[in-house]
Amino acid sequence: MNGNLCLESNKNGGEEETSSQASAKELPMEEAYGATIKFARLVGLHLVTKKGEEQPYIFNHRAMVPLVICSLIILANQGSLLAYTLSLHPPFWFLVMQIPLVFGCGFSLFAYIQSLRHSRRMMSYMAALRTLKVPVTLRTRFIIGGAVSYALVLGFCSLFLLSDWYVLPALPSIIIICFVPSVLDLYMGCFIMALRTFTTKLTEKVRTQTSWCTEEVEAVAAEWILLKKLLDIHNKIFSLTVHLRLLLLTLQSMAYLFVLWGMSRWDSGCLAVVVLTSLPHFEVTLRLGFLCTMGERLLSSGEALLAAVRAAAYTVKVATHQHQELIYLTARMEAAPPAVHVWGMDSLSARTCVSLTSLVTTYALVLLQFCSRSDWRFTSGERQHCMTRYDYCFSNSTEASWMLY
Repeated sequence: MNGNLCLESNKNGGEEETSSQASAKELPMEEAYGATIKFARLVGLHLVTKKGEEQPYIFNHRAMVPLVICSLIILANQGSLLAYTLSLHPPFWFLVMQIPLVFGCGFSLFAYIQSLRHSRRMMSYMAALRTLKVPVTLRTRFIIGGAVSYALVLGFCSLFLLSDWYVLPALPSIIIICFVPSVLDLYMGCFIMALRTFTTKLTEKVRTQTSWCTEEVEAVAAEWILLKKLLDIHNKIFSLTVHLRLLLLTLQSMAYLFVLWGMSRWDSGCLAVVVLTSLPHFEVTLRLGFLCTMGERLLSSGEALLAAVRAAAYTVKVATHQHQELIYLTARMEAAPPAVHVWGMDSLSARTCVSLTSLVTTYALVLLQFCSRSDWRFTSGERQHCMTRYDYCFSNSTEASWMLY
């Protein structure tokens, strides 16, 4: 009698689930985020592929070509440009503006090393994610557009600060250094969104379940174990990368604030420096918010799932086998909530954004209250220098105003 009731409830639930899936267009993760995967493969970050529907994921040796090319361009082009820049003794403000690019160079190379190191884990990760269906929405296109705009703004502002003849040799490496971290943000974000979708679907399944037999509890527990397995693989692949990415964004923000603080003139000519510094700083802040928002939404979906399972435990008769299993599942969920781990830090969440924003704000207040511009020599004092285009904006004298022309 009780078993027939459970069987009838499962049938109705399956019909509702089928009808809801039919109304919403859902595709496997790799197809739903196909544009992102192609971007990542184009810059050498996604190194796995599968030849057929039933074939396992394998290492794509052709994907090594953009990885090797981009790495060589970064090492050769950016390395030679950096050596040439230092040989000319550039002004201090210009060196500070190069910090985002220099650290972006190191981060891009590290991202390539991590892609090679975790290629086997990525094969198993993609194979497991293949079973998940992700809804296709316009929101994904906006996220892709945001990633491209971030790279374009950072690259344009970096190139505009250079003199005309210096732009062409710096163009290849700057484009790569700006695009690789941006594409990586989008790449990691798509995996987090897929895991969040899986968690949300499991929550809806628990909420709409009208009766709880042993089979239903075991099915929910099995899906939860799969989710934890996917998260474990994700954190092993990306935890250190996320940590360094947050560090890079924080250093970029501090560098832009330092340049703004060091300016002594704010007339019409120097407004260009303000714009070329404020725009990348704004984009960096948005990028930090994007990463933390992805982690926070995954945490929120995990809390919603925990609340649904706890509510289901209250609807089952106490001291039954199903009640004990639901209580045990609730305890496991409380002990290990779904979260994106950051190496050496707490889980990625809104708290991470608040902590890093507070750090940058404290840094700005220290500059304003306890530091003096006279303690720093922002200009080079050499008229023939090719990187002194905006030196007069950081000098109290008007001797360098001729450089504007």
